Amino acid sequence: MKKNLLILKALLISCFFSYGQYGGYGTESTYSDPYGNTTATEKKSTDWQGNPTSTYSDPYGSTIGTKKETTDWQGNKVSTYSDPYGNTTGTAKQSTDWQGNKVKTYSDPYGNTTGTAKQTTDWQGNNVVDYNDQYGNSTGSSKTTTDWQGNKITTYYDQYGNVTGTKKDPPKF
Repeated sequence: MKKNLLILKALLISCFFSYGQYGGYGTESTYSDPYGNTTATEKKSTDWQGNPTSTYSDPYGSTIGTKKETTDWQGNKVSTYSDPYGNTTGTAKQSTDWQGNKVKTYSDPYGNTTGTAKQTTDWQGNNVVDYNDQYGNSTGSSKTTTDWQGNKITTYYDQYGNVTGTKKDPPKF
């Protein structure tokens, strides 16, 4: 019994160290509908070059897509989205506008712009993202807050302000 406790303690210390060292990679985020039902999960890791990658799965554990983040020659983050078979389904390029807000421009596999996401900060210090289609029409928004346990909770809204889902990220140490 004492040996099992020592092994468990060593494992917890090891997990804590690697979690803090890699900034949350190797963690899992959970997506839920407005009723609390899990709709998807995201497992974060890094590839052999140190690029952040995410694997998205449905509630049953089947992979439904991946995301790989790289940096272009201008220093902008570029995310490449793929289906479970490795086919590119789209990209997102993150830049910064003149006010210092992060702006992501989404494109289909052919380079056509499909929408944008602009991140700002509200008066309470929460991240707020406004989503627009390729014509500039609002398609919704999201707001990220931190709960008392340090979890980041992102709440998604449609263009009318109705809650459409949430995402829960564990704390980063």
